[in-house]
Amino acid sequence: MSYNSDEGVELVTERLRQFFDPVPRFKLEECIGRGANGIVCRLIRDGTRLALKICPFDIRLADGKSWDEDQEEEGKQELVQINNEAEWLRSRDLPDDPLGRTPPGVQPHEMESWIYMDFAGNGNVQSFIRRNRERTEQILPSRLLWRLFLCLARSCLEMAYHDLKVNGQQVNLNQVPLETLQKSPPGALAHEDIGVTNVVLAALTSGAGDSEHTISPVLQLIDFGTAKARDPTDLPTGPQMNVGDIGALMEIMVLQTTPSFGQVKVTVDGKTFETFGHTLHQNRGELIGRGIDADLIDLICLCRACDPKLRPRPADLAIRVRERVLNRGANGVVEETNDHIRWLVSYLVLDADASPSKKRRRTASDEGLRVNESRKRLRIEHDDF
Repeated sequence: MSYNSDEGVELVTERLRQFFDPVPRFKLEECIGRGANGIVCRLIRDGTRLALKICPFDIRLADGKSWDEDQEEEGKQELVQINNEAEWLRSRDLPDDPLGRTPPGVQPHEMESWIYMDFAGNGNVQSFIRRNRERTEQILPSRLLWRLFLCLARSCLEMAYHDLKVNGQQVNLNQVPLETLQKSPPGALAHEDIGVTNVVLAALTSGAGDSEHTISPVLQLIDFGTAKARDPTDLPTGPQMNVGDIGALMEIMVLQTTPSFGQVKVTVDGKTFETFGHTLHQNRGELIGRGIDADLIDLICLCRACDPKLRPRPADLAIRVRERVLNRGANGVVEETNDHIRWLVSYLVLDADASPSKKRRRTASDEGLRVNESRKRLRIEHDDF
């Protein structure tokens, strides 16, 4: 029986249990996802949840290989992708890895590669947007959107400078000023699959000591199976492609829907150019009236410039977005206050409160703030998200 049978996922999961069950500090819980280049299982190690990603076509089942003859090429391709992902990701190194040894009486799994990752249990951007649409029917606050934008910009930085060295020493990007990175040419790595399902929300924190996440979740980019270093002479370059892709993702988060495809001429920072942000620009006036910052719309259009050479470099983008994160205030609008955004994120992410009426939110009358009555999410005909 192969992985592609009706019981395929269960067969693979039970096969993995043979390696985890004999180790008390581990508990393999369940398979939580099937993607283009592997399956992901959730497990617990000493009380901490982790994610395990494997290529199911790479594991030997009890009665032989896990694929049929006609799926052999598909299996080989998935293995290539997960090997590629292991090369780019910092996999969690587990010295007591149950898959690193074969228990007595158990047939070896014969897998070549697998990846352990921190478990992000709060869903992906797609589910976050869908919940906001269904529960609030409002656009997201601009101050929250700027913070999510910064997370994505920092993902671009990580890809652009993941191998940056100074005097032969690997650079810790968390400790290097963004202004320093402006002076270093970015690398060539492109993710090539950035989208609403490949960006996840990490565990919520108090934000203590982290001015960028005091009111917002951390976004993490996943699934590097198709990532590669692009030829720097080809356009778009790796960094240009990544910046364009996060611009497209930000357009979806602003609109709360998938935009229509098209190009439009815009002027940003005194420069006139064509952008793929057609739907965003088309609804510019209405979006601004509903609370979206004009410079946020402009910057997204710039990231989506049809000419890749016009898109901002990762460090320049991060500096520009960070300035808005640090300095953009609520401006007297209750939906932009810290308390409201914290409530909104908790309401959408934690599922702790199915009805907003059951949990008291900060209101305009609490501190004389005004409510933007026109914040209902945009109604776009092309609404197939």
